[in-house]
Amino acid sequence: MARRQQQSKSNRMGRVNEQIKKVVSQAINYELTNKKVTGMVTVTRVNTTPDLRYSRIYISLFNCKNNAETVEGLNESEPFLRSRVASEINMRITPELVFKIDDSAEQGEKIDRIIDQIKKDDEEFRKTHPNMQQDENESEPEEDEE
Repeated sequence: MARRQQQSKSNRMGRVNEQIKKVVSQAINYELTNKKVTGMVTVTRVNTTPDLRYSRIYISLFNCKNNAETVEGLNESEPFLRSRVASEINMRITPELVFKIDDSAEQGEKIDRIIDQIKKDDEEFRKTHPNMQQDENESEPEEDEE
């Protein structure tokens, strides 16, 4: 019973986050007139606290003059964006919106570069040490005797 309650709460929070994401994204791209907000702003995800007091809005920026200034402009425009959320979504409490740059794509690229470097280093090591034994997982499969 408690598990079902917890699951329904997480489903509800997922729906709330998606609705907030949709409204904020629409407002930023089509209604916001703050001069500090430049370039293309994409809302990548939203995390709302369980008490619905705060929503952290993660954004990615493209072709932006100044990332810090754009985030500052979005945070300055929070009252307008919050009023849009309040008018579009029927909630008892409208959460405060806090904007953060989503660096998950950059983190993914960094991990990819590290993996590529490890592969390159491994290939160079194998070339310079041809007599080293292969791992058991990489060994040639044994042929079945008939």
